[in-house]
Amino acid sequence: MTYEPSLSDEELKELDRRIAKALRERSVEGLQVLGMGEAGLALAWPDDQPTAVVKRLWVSDSAADAQAQFKRIREYISRLAPFVEIAPTELRAIVADSGRTIPFIVQPLYPKEQLVEHVLEVDEPSSDHPIVTSLTEAIVLSGADGRQALDGQFTNFAWVENKLVFFDLGSPFMYDENGNAEDVPGVLDSLPTILRPVLRKQIQGTMNRLGGKRYTFRQAAISLPRIGQDRWLVPALNAFNEHLDDPLTVEEIHTRISRMYRELKVMKSLMRVQRAWAVGVRRRPYETFITDSFTGELT
Repeated sequence: MTYEPSLSDEELKELDRRIAKALRERSVEGLQVLGMGEAGLALAWPDDQPTAVVKRLWVSDSAADAQAQFKRIREYISRLAPFVEIAPTELRAIVADSGRTIPFIVQPLYPKEQLVEHVLEVDEPSSDHPIVTSLTEAIVLSGADGRQALDGQFTNFAWVENKLVFFDLGSPFMYDENGNAEDVPGVLDSLPTILRPVLRKQIQGTMNRLGGKRYTFRQAAISLPRIGQDRWLVPALNAFNEHLDDPLTVEEIHTRISRMYRELKVMKSLMRVQRAWAVGVRRRPYETFITDSFTGELT
């Protein structure tokens, strides 16, 4: 697709002001939310005539910290690019009114009809559907050497000219030569010291599991009921299970969704403790959305 995103620094600064207001008020009123992750939002911008999707990364104390995040994302792109098309991506940083460096991912605003989530709504489910076969192949090939994993949730893709296009780059899943997850710059820096070991263990545990082919397929399957597409679950599992010695089942997927909901509630409770500590003790604004991706609400 033809892509000419570039938002000006002032447009990004205005968006950051809106985000700061949303964080203070714990409300997304006035923002066009396209997607809600576990600690961030995908926003359409500018709000009057959107041309791009913008995701704010972990707020940094310096330009060097922001560049460390960008370096990791560029590495992730280079590792995945042989296996799946990557959405055109700009990595931008601005200095906010607070003086802190704010890193952003800026990508094209794909038409609704090109989003995989929409295609699944209108097409008939089939294990041979090109989206299912393309995603299956991308997961298998990208994870073959164990150095990176594709977050294969169906909501992370567009379908453009009969190709999958991957756009969820905010959480790069990469691994060292021993298969251990590498730390993500910025994620733990703002946490209270006492919470860092707990959350590091939880984050790395999740990333290490995602490095396995079965877990990656399972996460992709889990995304289907979560967007109301249970009718695609059996066809997707049939395609995925051709590459697994231990097949996934419908029952396992629904059990894991329930478990995920419980685990995320615990994680969000820890984040609320972090927010109280940041605001009440450090007297600093809390720079991360605490979302409920199941309900689409902020907490």
